[in-house]
Amino acid sequence: MQSITRPVAWIATKMHTLCIVISVIVAGAYYFVWPGWKDPERVRQRSLWSRIILRWFHSLTWVLLAAACFLRATLPAVLAGGVYLIFILTLAHERSSARRQ
Repeated sequence: MQSITRPVAWIATKMHTLCIVISVIVAGAYYFVWPGWKDPERVRQRSLWSRIILRWFHSLTWVLLAAACFLRATLPAVLAGGVYLIFILTLAHERSSARRQ
């Protein structure tokens, strides 16, 4: 029985590390490469909260996922889901209002 649990524990440890690495890479990518630079005039027309949400919440989602993997806790993962939901709803609202103009 012990021979089965040892490889499973090794894989679980590596998966946590992989999750952390991927999450940090994606968060860094969205931190440094932001789609808003393509149309700065449209960004200026948004409200302050929309600018903050659309600029930072996607990166924050990935940072929270990395924290959830590092801490092996569910609270950061739940927070990441909430943050991402806010990001998606704000993005959908901004796109629909841009189409109306």
